[in-house]
Amino acid sequence: AFNSAVTVSITDAVSYDGYVGRNTKNQPNEKWRVQFKKSGSVVWSSNWTGDVPDLVTQGYWRGALGSATLPNGTDQIFIQHWRVANDCNSPNSVVPTSVCISYSTCDNATNGGTIAADQTGCVASGGSFDPAPFTNVTLPSGGSGTLEYIWIMSTTNCPPATFNGNMWTTIPGANSPTYDPGPITQTTCYRRCARRSGCTDYDAESNIVTVTVNTIPSASISGPSAICIGQSATFTASGGGTYAWSTGANTTSITVSPASTTTYTVTVTGTNGCTKTATKTVTVNPLPDPAISGNSTICIGQSTTLTASGGGTYLWSTGATTTAITVSPSTTTTYTVTVTNNKGCTASVSQTVTVNPLPNATASAAPTVICIGQSSTVTASGGGTYLWSTGATTAAITIAPASTTTYTVTVTSAGGCTKTASATVTVNPLPTVT
Repeated sequence: AFNSAVTVSITDAVSYDGYVGRNTKNQPNEKWRVQFKKSGSVVWSSNWTGDVPDLVTQGYWRGALGSATLPNGTDQIFIQHWRVANDCNSPNSVVPTSVCISYSTCDNATNGGTIAADQTGCVASGGSFDPAPFTNVTLPSGGSGTLEYIWIMSTTNCPPATFNGNMWTTIPGANSPTYDPGPITQTTCYRRCARRSGCTDYDAESNIVTVTVNTIPSASISGPSAICIGQSATFTASGGGTYAWSTGANTTSITVSPASTTTYTVTVTGTNGCTKTATKTVTVNPLPDPAISGNSTICIGQSTTLTASGGGTYLWSTGATTTAITVSPSTTTTYTVTVTNNKGCTASVSQTVTVNPLPNATASAAPTVICIGQSSTVTASGGGTYLWSTGATTAAITIAPASTTTYTVTVTSAGGCTKTASATVTVNPLPTVT
């Protein structure tokens, strides 16, 4: 019996069959293999030999039957015929002429040690993440001899719930206790496997290290790029699971009313924990400075022209869109103009036109009929000031016309409105004395 694990190789085996008359018969499956047992249980079966050629007087086959690492305590070697292994009554006439078995002892490692560490990277769509090199925490242990390493990787069901060798791929050139994987584009698991020199199998396996590659969210902000001072703007973020604004808000949308041009930033966090920021600048444009010029007081029946300024376009409460309007209100009226500048911002201004009534002007003469050489007094009323056709500015005038005459007075009210009135003085001639 072997007193330690051992690696065996059957490098050469010869089969022979020379029974009389075999040159006229077909005898299938003339093959055999070598079995190793420990305490009566098979621990390894070699490959089958090839089938000895039929229809020849003497048949031969020669070749290798493989290799394996046998456990400590392996104590028996058997030749097993194919027919016996497949429940036939007896072996056929093929016999092993020679079997060459070489072996080397193997005291393999039993503990794979520990490597570090799990990592997570966030990358843009289609990008790659370069993880830090994996370090050795504890070396493999158990057995004796020089440690030899391979590294394996898997991108299937990573990390796998159970170890399945079909999920793993050996990494070429990775033969050290540490490993730098370089940039990767998807979540990948890594494991270090070790054996002792002279052993065939890498039995000592470390823990599994997982490098998780997550996609950065696609952060964006929608909303207006410009507003007028005094207005508000609503910005809506998208692309993530949670949001953190530079204003301190954590909602998807924010409504702001900046007094000057301002840039807002949102940090978007995806469900995988990756973050990305987006910014939005809102330009705050000034309002126009509107004004209305024109006479604000008129008398009933008069008109006035109101002229707006301070904008690019104008819209009056009358519906007019010209810079100036001419109005003739019958009562005191307020006119409003909305001024829009070249940024689209608007402001309004109003002008009240006060309409004053005309004075109730009257003129009367006493007496209305005189004789030539006599005088009459004409009196005006209804105003604040008076202007007679004679040039007088008194409320009453005394006149002595030589002929019938009409006298006109212009009466001006306290509001500056005027109205005229007239009175006629009839002059009769004197009688002729004879």
